[in-house]
Amino acid sequence: MKDSRISKLAETLLQHSLRLKAGERVLIRGHQAAKPLLLELIEQAYALGAYPYVELLDQDVSRQLSLGYSKEQLQTMVDWEMKKYQDIDAVIIAIAEDNDAEMSDVPTDKFQLRGE
Repeated sequence: MKDSRISKLAETLLQHSLRLKAGERVLIRGHQAAKPLLLELIEQAYALGAYPYVELLDQDVSRQLSLGYSKEQLQTMVDWEMKKYQDIDAVIIAIAEDNDAEMSDVPTDKFQLRGE
C-alpha cells in the first residue's frame, strides 16, 4: 500500500516545485533507501506526460570509486555529466543514505579532488 505522504511529496515536487509539463525530461537521482519516493516520482512523471530518467545511487559503489579517484577521472566524469544535463529539463535528487559513516575511511585528498 502506498504511503499518501510520499504521493503528496512527489506531486509537490513535480507539479509545484518543478512545474513539470508533458514532453519534458526529468532526471531523478536517488539512493536505494529513497526507492518508494523514486518509484512514485516515476509514476507521476509518466502521468503528467513527462519522460523520467533514473540514476540509482549506491553508497558502497560510491565509496569504492572514491578510494581511487584521480583528477583525470573526475574531469571525465564532469564532462559526461555536463553533456547529460544539457539534455534534461529538470532534476530531482533524493538523498537517503543508509550509513552516514560509509565514506569515513576515504582519504581527505580524494574528497578534495572532487571539489576542484
